[in-house]
Amino acid sequence: MSRMMDKNFISELQRVFEIRDTISGVHPFLAQLYPIAVVENGEFLIFDTDKSGERYFLVKRAPTPMVIPVGVRAAFNLECFDNRMACVVTGEVFDSLEGYATIFHEFIHCRQGESCEPQLKKKLRIAREAADCKDCMWELNYPFPYDNSDFVPLYRLFMKALQMNDSRTIRQCRRELSEQLSEDDYEYMVWQEWKEGFARYIENLVRLKLGLSVIPDREDELLDRRVFYEGGAAFIEFLVERKPFLAVEIDKLFDMIYEATVKFAFSDVETAFYFVGSESYGMHTAVLCRNTGKMLFRSDMGGINEIDEDKDLDWDQCVNIPHKNELGLGRDLVLEFVEIQLPRDLYEVERIFRSKGAYSRFKALLESNNALQEWYDFENTRQQQAIRDWCMENRIELEEPVTGNTQKSLK
Repeated sequence: MSRMMDKNFISELQRVFEIRDTISGVHPFLAQLYPIAVVENGEFLIFDTDKSGERYFLVKRAPTPMVIPVGVRAAFNLECFDNRMACVVTGEVFDSLEGYATIFHEFIHCRQGESCEPQLKKKLRIAREAADCKDCMWELNYPFPYDNSDFVPLYRLFMKALQMNDSRTIRQCRRELSEQLSEDDYEYMVWQEWKEGFARYIENLVRLKLGLSVIPDREDELLDRRVFYEGGAAFIEFLVERKPFLAVEIDKLFDMIYEATVKFAFSDVETAFYFVGSESYGMHTAVLCRNTGKMLFRSDMGGINEIDEDKDLDWDQCVNIPHKNELGLGRDLVLEFVEIQLPRDLYEVERIFRSKGAYSRFKALLESNNALQEWYDFENTRQQQAIRDWCMENRIELEEPVTGNTQKSLK
């Protein structure tokens, strides 16, 4: 008699809820459970949660559309179940705690599949071409050049740099991978790093919470797609340590993996610029770290000193955010505005700026001329452009959406 006929997997499935409660707090995505399809004797036994969300029950039996081997661990849309995402396993997954950890790994794939994965695939030429050809197995069968003599040592160096937390080498390796690989090969690598790497990253957190060891990196001489699971998980850990929001904004995580260099949000640079310029020169300091993506602050007035507290700071990779006066955005900008908008008051404004408290008196003058909003608009436009120009001059890349249009050739 089959295991299905004997137990119906109900008690085994109930343990999923117990483990979910144990790992609560590890990651918000883990709170959501998905249907589980157990493959048994050529059939899907599809279990879903009841209305309470606290029990699984058998909702459908359906023949599998293909031969699915024992040991399968997967997540995909089930055509026989209204095309819903489901975790697909065979019964022995319930025999160990490690097996339950892999179920949550597959739940992460369900989350990816139901959220941003379809839109991300539209960005990738390799995925679009596979869809046009109705090739649903491209993620497994893509002929990546794993044995290429340039790729192998470079990716091994990349993984070693991740182990050593060597941000400079990590960044250099990503640039070289972007330059060496063809467009399709690069897209495939990034896709596997994001999709499988993120699921493994979360699974490792789950395993640690359950008292299990993390999945060890393989030391095989020959590489295959699993190297991207390992490299992706380690790279994601590196990125999330520096930008924690990437752990949940996984569409932006994909963009970050795709890009070959650390990029900065304009809003972060702008905030740091306003922080530095909010007091007289030297009172507030902000440092942009090219290699880590961090922005560190120090204020003699506010008792903030993130800069000196960071013992691993690589000053060769740091740039001081300028004060607005250094970019001509102080008194010079005021006089430029007045000369254009209030030329008859130019002498008065020059006199105002010869003593302390100039800005409050200047704004009072603007209010009396109904020109305060015009000044704010003028100042904001010029400051934003000055910040962008400063970023360009200092080779600070600002975040832009990934396009996937860059042509690459394997050297």
